[in-house]
Amino acid sequence: MARTARTTRPKGTSRKTTTRAKANASLGAYGVISYVEMPDCSLRVLRLGGDKEVNLHYHSKCSQVYFILKGTAEVTVNGKVTKLKEHQTARVPVRAAHGIRSDDGAIALSISIPPLDLADQVPVQEGYTKP
Repeated sequence: MARTARTTRPKGTSRKTTTRAKANASLGAYGVISYVEMPDCSLRVLRLGGDKEVNLHYHSKCSQVYFILKGTAEVTVNGKVTKLKEHQTARVPVRAAHGIRSDDGAIALSISIPPLDLADQVPVQEGYTKP
């Protein structure tokens, strides 16, 4: 009989897996492959590509780092677009308008410090200026 490997998480962490972002629909239609929240940060693995992208938004409580695991992506931070390849990163400061998209089905790791609060995802309207 084959055994299934189990992942052990440190005390105080949680793992939530979903196939769709539960955030505000105006933030885009992107897939969340995995979500792990720890006391100091949260990690989300995102599926991008085609109609799956994270629209421009900002967070007033956390900074983020996008790390491209597979494929290529374009990250926009405060109006500056950066093209990222596998294993490249982009830093998103607190209150920076940002989004990420891909044409080739990229997989990206999104690290939020402190942990992402879904209520703190504020869609960016045209003419946005940093609060």
